[in-house]
Amino acid sequence: MDTNIVLDVCFSFFIAFYVVMYYKGQLRRYLDKIFAILAIIISFIILFSKSNMLTHIGHFLYMTYLLVVALFSKNTYILMLNIIMLVIIPFTRVYYGECIIAKKSNNITLLPAIEKMITPLFISIGLYEIMLIISFYNFYLNI
Repeated sequence: MDTNIVLDVCFSFFIAFYVVMYYKGQLRRYLDKIFAILAIIISFIILFSKSNMLTHIGHFLYMTYLLVVALFSKNTYILMLNIIMLVIIPFTRVYYGECIIAKKSNNITLLPAIEKMITPLFISIGLYEIMLIISFYNFYLNI
């Protein structure tokens, strides 16, 4: 399957998820609404940006979103989506042999020196699993 199709499906679902959550009244806390706005902005950037730099910024924001949701969300629906995304990411990395969002941005970097230090954390086994464990733990605490 083409990487652009995977990105289109996943990030379109991301938008639809938060729109449905808003209309169903499931975004109760202020932080939930911030997550929703951030998720929609990230999705639009990744889906529609023709600029490698903007796609890279969207990629950075997406990784930040995953970490912040894992640490601070109390909403079980948002945590469940985070868990699903954190399971899908390593599988797509293995299947395609690289990060498909980084591929879309042609591996452009904003701050090469800083990203050189940070990138191994995301590539190596560990960070996704830690975020996944934290998300599961917070999900368990909030059901």
